Amino acid sequence: MKSNPKQRQQTNDLTPGGRWILDGQIVEIDGAQSSSAVSVRIEATGEMRCVPVARLLAIPSTNPGQDARAIPAEEWSRVVAIARDIEPLAQHPTVPRELLIEVANKYCISVRHVQRLLAKFRINPKSSALAKRKAGRPNGARMLAAPVEAVITHVIKKYFLRREPVSQEDVVERARSICRRSGLPAPSRGAVRRRIAQHNAREADLRKLGARQAGQRWKPRPGTFSVRLPLDVVQIDHTLVDLMVLSDDRKDVLGRPWLTAAIDVATRVVLGFYLSMDPPSSISVGLCIAHAALPKPEDAQEPGLWPMFGKMKVIHVDNGKDLISSAIQRGCEEHGIQLKTRPAGKPHYGGHIERLMGSLMRMIHGLPGTTFSNIKEKRDYDSERKATLTLMELHEWMLHKIGRFYHARLHRILGVPPLVAWERAWRSEDGYVMLPPLVARPEEFRLDFFPFQLRRVQRTGVQLWGSRYWSDALECLVHPEGWAQVHYHPHELSRIWVHTPEGRYIEARAVAGPAAGQARLKSMNAAERLHMEEVRDAGFTACDRIENMATSASRALARQESRRNPKDDRARRRKIEERHSTEAPPDIPLDRASIQVKRFV
Repeated sequence: MKSNPKQRQQTNDLTPGGRWILDGQIVEIDGAQSSSAVSVRIEATGEMRCVPVARLLAIPSTNPGQDARAIPAEEWSRVVAIARDIEPLAQHPTVPRELLIEVANKYCISVRHVQRLLAKFRINPKSSALAKRKAGRPNGARMLAAPVEAVITHVIKKYFLRREPVSQEDVVERARSICRRSGLPAPSRGAVRRRIAQHNAREADLRKLGARQAGQRWKPRPGTFSVRLPLDVVQIDHTLVDLMVLSDDRKDVLGRPWLTAAIDVATRVVLGFYLSMDPPSSISVGLCIAHAALPKPEDAQEPGLWPMFGKMKVIHVDNGKDLISSAIQRGCEEHGIQLKTRPAGKPHYGGHIERLMGSLMRMIHGLPGTTFSNIKEKRDYDSERKATLTLMELHEWMLHKIGRFYHARLHRILGVPPLVAWERAWRSEDGYVMLPPLVARPEEFRLDFFPFQLRRVQRTGVQLWGSRYWSDALECLVHPEGWAQVHYHPHELSRIWVHTPEGRYIEARAVAGPAAGQARLKSMNAAERLHMEEVRDAGFTACDRIENMATSASRALARQESRRNPKDDRARRRKIEERHSTEAPPDIPLDRASIQVKRFV
């Protein structure tokens, strides 16, 4: 019995003649060389090679069949039984009719239907390939005329897939209008909307949202950033709190405060935070670092509320100016902390702190006066009228919400609460409890992250921001040409800290200027500035008149003296002429027009 080469090529067994893929090329099995290797012939070149069976890949089927999970249970049982009966028959290129009739009678189908099922099984030897197809029009089939499809595609690409937002209804009406004006049947609204939905993919977002937003939505990020030990990597970032807060007397709405938080990547604990109404700055970052590294005063008042502290090794921040300011860099370098910035335009590199901010904001959304995360969620909620918490009350609420709820809640990635992960990290296998590295001088550590200016320490004190500061301890640093590093708190200018050459700080209080309570005069208004300009102009006019009168009087007196003593005047003129005669004559260019040339032949 001769085998059909075409049918043999459609099989996926390792018998001679079977076609497979090897390193991207189609090969044909020639024969077995061993239990794990076969001899193949490359169809493109005819080259014979001996390769391991593990390197062979099956040719993708053109009839992949249906999804087995979508097939009803009754139909699935039927096709599994049919596949079990025809699998032995599919191993042979030709099947006797008696065997086909036997299968047909068993399942009450025709012989021709058995032959069709056998052909499908040879192409794709799976039970799902034998299941009945869903009756009716296939999913995704398009029944509109080609010109109408072209009009819809044109309108979608030109008017919908662009950066300027356009409603789907406008696209639908435009497509129907173009078809009517072109003499084509207008498509239904549902047909146009279904084709619009088919374009809402990665390419559509690339044209509608731009490369950056589309990349954030579609670009795969299979990698993970894991840290094994606590305090190895700490991430810091800012966010505007979704809550309106009141003043201390509850009479005014101050607005939304800013939150600066630090998270330990290894254990996911919140090491520290700083809450303020002022926009993010280097001072907020420095105070957050100090709060994260130093033992918490809140834990001293309520033991166990916030036991996390310790000097970190690496700090991850974004590229904000406040996060990489000279004060923050200098403070990190002073204490051996590496300050690393994540790549620009890639916020997912700070995913741990971003997710923490999202978790904290979701907690805050349950407070009265919340602004929610967007206008759609807020609707007609009056955040300012509903606000009840002051800034200090929000600070206390966050202390307990983080310490007693977030740290004690099961973390999806860790499998345990962050507090448990932190405690396990500082406990040895034999149960010995270790302590994180403690900063020796907390106050100096905090000041090292404050912004600073270089100023001279003079006999009258230190001049800074229009005020003068002094302390008796500065007497040894007074030098007319010496410079000192002066640290300050932008929101507490009543005192400064002068950094000494020995590495210590001297606190100096304001003795003069606005920082000392001396009222500064208000700036001039427009009328006062105009009046002062007129006064200065009049002063210039008067001074110029006096200078001109003095010059004229001096010249008149000199002329009178020359008339009274003519000899002196003649002697003065003689000296001037002698001085001019001794000077070199000027370099006068030659006048070539006055030269006559006579030619001799």
